[in-house]
Amino acid sequence: MSGACPECARAWQRWFTAATEEFLAHAMPAGTRGTILSPVHAAGIVVPGGGLPPATLHRLKGVVCDALTAAGLTTAVIGIDVSYNEHLTADFRPHWSLHPRVFVPGVLTASEVKTLRMYFPPSDLIPRPLKVAAFDGNPAGTAYGMKPAFGRRQSYEQIKPTANGTRQCRNTRGRPLRGTEAVELAVFLDAVGLRQRLILHGTMLERDRIGKVAIRVDHRLREQGPGRLR
Repeated sequence: MSGACPECARAWQRWFTAATEEFLAHAMPAGTRGTILSPVHAAGIVVPGGGLPPATLHRLKGVVCDALTAAGLTTAVIGIDVSYNEHLTADFRPHWSLHPRVFVPGVLTASEVKTLRMYFPPSDLIPRPLKVAAFDGNPAGTAYGMKPAFGRRQSYEQIKPTANGTRQCRNTRGRPLRGTEAVELAVFLDAVGLRQRLILHGTMLERDRIGKVAIRVDHRLREQGPGRLR
């Protein structure tokens, strides 16, 4: 049951995928779609070499839940991904980044997206801090929110032809973690465990009569208004 155990992490991912898809199916009217949010925030960025403090995850949880509440989104299921980011020619400092992947029932309005963007502002290090996409129901998209394996995201500049000549753009490719990075990440995953990578916003875990654990809307929050469970 260590967060760094590949076997346990894979089993946890399989449960997360099935439970999240079941939650979305029950939370939305038939024929409607959900939304996947992929935000990046400075609260989830850590300089490598000194360890990944579990407090980073707790701070990021607070930012994500506050943003969802401000946007009026009362229910969501969130998984936490981790990546090691570097640039091929050292255009930015290497860093760890904790990435929330947010699954929201229904389609977001323009006003809701605008409010979310206020909580995830762009910067030199995070030029594209929020991606909003319709959820097409592909299980691979859900499983990505609770990956059991991690790697380096190596950025590099690429010249692409255009109608008016060429332009330079940034691309990213995957690379395996080095030994020291793998150890640093494993210590962090072991410290936070599997459950802490799951954020329940206005939702709860519920066990049925046959022992199956599912994600359900937390009706205890209805009298209090929008809230969060961590």
